[in-house]
Amino acid sequence: MLLKKLDNSNNILVTGATGKVGSRLVPRLVQLGFKVRALVREPSKASFLVSSGVEFAVGDLLNPESLKAALKDIDVVIHLATFYRGATEEQSKMANIYGNEILASASLEAGVKNFIFSSSNRVYGNNRGKLVTENDPTKPSATKFQVAKEEVEN
Repeated sequence: MLLKKLDNSNNILVTGATGKVGSRLVPRLVQLGFKVRALVREPSKASFLVSSGVEFAVGDLLNPESLKAALKDIDVVIHLATFYRGATEEQSKMANIYGNEILASASLEAGVKNFIFSSSNRVYGNNRGKLVTENDPTKPSATKFQVAKEEVEN
């Protein structure tokens, strides 16, 4: 795992810090001694992370200008942000495809050394009960989320 190769001097930006995975990962990274900055649209929704010692950067994946300050002095981006529930097809495409492209470009421009993108097991379709690996072919169903995630991976 990449985190084992990093040392505590690495500054990490986490997108999706208030989500299911991010809300658990951020406190753990801080506990391990990493300096963590969370990209948030609304700091009030991330107040539960304040006690963990995380720094906040207000921004939006669809606004490249807002990412400049968030990416300043960052070594690693862990991109967990997604738009899943309640998204229209256009919102899903904007957040999950274009937002990823904007963040990746801004990260390159900022000199970020490592970019970790988290997709979803849903790109493999409904494989309940069957283990899948990253070498298995993708076969998303027709949901907006699955289609958008597969497009980003390709």
